[in-house]
Amino acid sequence: MPPPATATPTVTGTRASEALGLLVQYSVEITRIAAATLGDPLADNRHIEILSLLRVGPLSPGELQARTGLTPSAVSRILRTQEDEGLIMRTRSPRDGRSRQATLTTKGRRRIRDFQDRLTDYFRSAGPAMRSMLALLDAPGLEHPVHDTVDVLAIVTGMAHAGARYVEDVTAATRPYGLVDDAARYILCLVDLRGSIRPSQIASELQMTATRVSATLDRLDRAGLIRRRHDTMENDRRAVVVQATATGRRAARDIYAVFDRHASDVAGALAPTVHIASEGSGGVAGHGRR
Repeated sequence: MPPPATATPTVTGTRASEALGLLVQYSVEITRIAAATLGDPLADNRHIEILSLLRVGPLSPGELQARTGLTPSAVSRILRTQEDEGLIMRTRSPRDGRSRQATLTTKGRRRIRDFQDRLTDYFRSAGPAMRSMLALLDAPGLEHPVHDTVDVLAIVTGMAHAGARYVEDVTAATRPYGLVDDAARYILCLVDLRGSIRPSQIASELQMTATRVSATLDRLDRAGLIRRRHDTMENDRRAVVVQATATGRRAARDIYAVFDRHASDVAGALAPTVHIASEGSGGVAGHGRR
């Protein structure tokens, strides 16, 4: 049984949904860039964070656990994948011959540089959209850089931490509706924002496959959160449009309310991106074509 409607959030209605929509597009693009430069198996925040930490120098699994908060088994799986992809190697520690440490390989450093360069290019091109999102969140200090240099990987990992806290809370809040994954929440919010939208538009905006969109819409339909109907306004009965039901709109409002509670953390993580657009490559840590 869906929960009762929550109190109206501070970042309300269209402002919250538009900000969340821009954040979804950001996340999708970062994942796409990571897959293109680091490889599909490494295109997630945990891999990015560990590779970012290894830029500084070799670290043991215990040190990576302490810095990331991941479990020993999670760190072990991540390092195994990165080693299989040739991005790291594990050697005995010179300080303690009994322990092992992870080090970036030449291939790993090259992939990280490529990832940084592509991220920097993206942040520069997306500067106006980022500024719009931060303005929607009433983020302060956008006109004044807060750092001499901007580390694009630090932005991504900072966003990952803020995002993880948001996902934990929004999953708990929307589980009663049957919303247990990001894709379903993203699609529901997009449908709520647009009012009426075609599945092909959802796939294009969220860069999802048509098959994944269709399967997710099926689940949302069964949960009573959306309805699909033929679009007769354009005289094409084959065209299907998607709309949120009253329950779906209530679920979307609950998502916006959770997002509102995390908005300041999200804005703080993303604020440095708006300064990249106006800086030369010298103002971006680790950036530069090689």
